[in-house]
Amino acid sequence: MDKEPKGRSLQLSDQERAALSDKMHAQILESRRVGFSLRGSDEIISQCLVAEMPGTPAGEVSCCGAKDFLIDEIREFTDAEGNPSQVRCASSAILEMTDAPIHLHAATLEYYIILSGSGKMVLGCGASERIVPVKEGSVVLLPPGQPHGIASDDAEVPIKALLIFSPGLAPVSLPEFRDEEIIHPRTSERLRVLEAM
Repeated sequence: MDKEPKGRSLQLSDQERAALSDKMHAQILESRRVGFSLRGSDEIISQCLVAEMPGTPAGEVSCCGAKDFLIDEIREFTDAEGNPSQVRCASSAILEMTDAPIHLHAATLEYYIILSGSGKMVLGCGASERIVPVKEGSVVLLPPGQPHGIASDDAEVPIKALLIFSPGLAPVSLPEFRDEEIIHPRTSERLRVLEAM
């Protein structure tokens, strides 16, 4: 296993990723936007919101890295029986990542805005699979269905990025509402294969 920055884990273990991968599927679910909310607030509004970016993400450890959520999109999902469920879905978040899995989203458009650090992203699959270097100032647009993963150049120095999701991305604790599928558990492992070709 690759080294993690000293002092804290920035990602789920391989076993945790495998268990999560078994529960998530790239699927388009019926939902509608109810409104937006600052993370930590119960107030749902449809107006403008202003959130402050944290210095170092201290929130939950997710599939891709240590994440602090800024703004949530409240979405109402309807199950096969017509029952509604309101879910707080990440609209914007700050992540620190060292070695994310390569994954895709069925319906979510995603932006990575690299704030610090450097690394490589694996984009696409099959004949369209390629390696793209990223660094501070890089902006990456990922349409729905686009496989992607990121790994930092130095396992001791994470990549810090602002991520924006549209529609909002359901939490990993509610995989039944998440439109995500993991393709490779670690971007670094796929990079080694691609760079050896």
